[in-house]
Amino acid sequence: MLALLAAATPVWAATNVPPTAVILSAVQRPGTTLMDIDFRVNDPDDATVETTALGFVNGGTSFSDIVKISTLVEGTAAHLGANTPANTTLRLTWNVAADWNTNFGQVQVEILANDSRALLPFHWITLPASGTNPAVTINDRPIYDADLLPIWYWLIAKSDPGLQLANGQVLGVGGDYNSNLLAQGTSTTQFGRDVLWQRMNLRPMSDAELAPAKSGRYGFKSVDVYSVGRGFQTPDRIYAWGEYSSFIQNRPNIRAVAVGADHTLILSGNGVFAFGANTYGQTAVPASATNVTAIAAGYCHSLALRADGTAIGWGYDIYNQATIPASATNVTAIAAGMFHSLALRANGTVVGWGYDPYNQATIPASATNVTAIAAGYYHSIALRADGTVIGWGANYYGQATIPASATNVVAIAAGVSFSLLLRNDGTILAWGHGGIGGQQINVPAGLSGIDLLGVGSSAKNVVVVDKRTP
Repeated sequence: MLALLAAATPVWAATNVPPTAVILSAVQRPGTTLMDIDFRVNDPDDATVETTALGFVNGGTSFSDIVKISTLVEGTAAHLGANTPANTTLRLTWNVAADWNTNFGQVQVEILANDSRALLPFHWITLPASGTNPAVTINDRPIYDADLLPIWYWLIAKSDPGLQLANGQVLGVGGDYNSNLLAQGTSTTQFGRDVLWQRMNLRPMSDAELAPAKSGRYGFKSVDVYSVGRGFQTPDRIYAWGEYSSFIQNRPNIRAVAVGADHTLILSGNGVFAFGANTYGQTAVPASATNVTAIAAGYCHSLALRADGTAIGWGYDIYNQATIPASATNVTAIAAGMFHSLALRANGTVVGWGYDPYNQATIPASATNVTAIAAGYYHSIALRADGTVIGWGANYYGQATIPASATNVVAIAAGVSFSLLLRNDGTILAWGHGGIGGQQINVPAGLSGIDLLGVGSSAKNVVVVDKRTP
């Protein structure tokens, strides 16, 4: 006899009474590998519903417990799909052995039903505009991982072409999320949420949007980082190349990127996001990293600039490179070298601190009217208001010597022993030593329209962003 699992219904929008799927019996035919599963979907509002089915091992609910029900025989596959009769007893005959090779008694069956409602029940609350904050419409409660499980089950059972279930992991297939981990266990990753939000025309909320929702009395059940608003924001695309890195990732509303030796920081509309190695706490973004306007990543340390002109640091600090000096006030930009750091002040002057054997943290007199700074392994560069670039510190590969073609510069970056700049036409110029095979200074052919570039002082890869609009 097949063990029974109480049939569950996906969490659909509450515009009418949701369908309720009920398994009446599940019996193995003696001497065969066939299982007869009798079920019905009760729905007082609809004559037909859409249904699908999944198996689960040992009563589990994680993705590693799923058994796909693919082989339905004797014409019973017609009892699943878009026009399944409601309030009628139906039968599925499953050739279990064709889809699964373990004991029948260890698998349970779940019928999922949908009556054309949206993927989640939403109750929207619109906060009025206040000061510089525009009006914003937010769901009355956050969406947690448990809420998302039925949606994943539905998509997996329907063999959605945009995802693949392999070894207990849900992976993206094709498009912007190809090979990205979307979900595993019973949890959904940020990439997975982005995929679902795009399908449901939702978006995560920024701290600025959540603040009035938390403080006002608008009828929210609760508000936190898992709250969502209307209108999906197409994620900006992140490209990377160089040693140990060749990938494309997506995050919504990217404002800045910063790359360390083995870690990356991203500043988006939702704050600072970090991934990679965390040996010295370099990706453990502190709670004080709020209202951040800029980020920087050194060898194993990280910096963030807040809107009030103060900077904070975390991670490896043996040379005090993550300890902000008292002179770093009214800061408008920051940079992190291998073991040194820089801060640009509002008056166009630069402050340097940390490891300084090549004078990479000793600011030259020519560094005036500076508008941007970058710190490499043992060298530093600065962009001045007149569009010229200067360099100082270690120069054994010419990384601090600015080429004559460095014109119309709008942004700069510095790597291990190389430097980069972004021109106002969206093209990139790189020079110095590009590591094994010269990867870091071999700008991919055809790359244009770049809006942001990032390379760490000790990074083995380059990250650039082509910002995409919805």
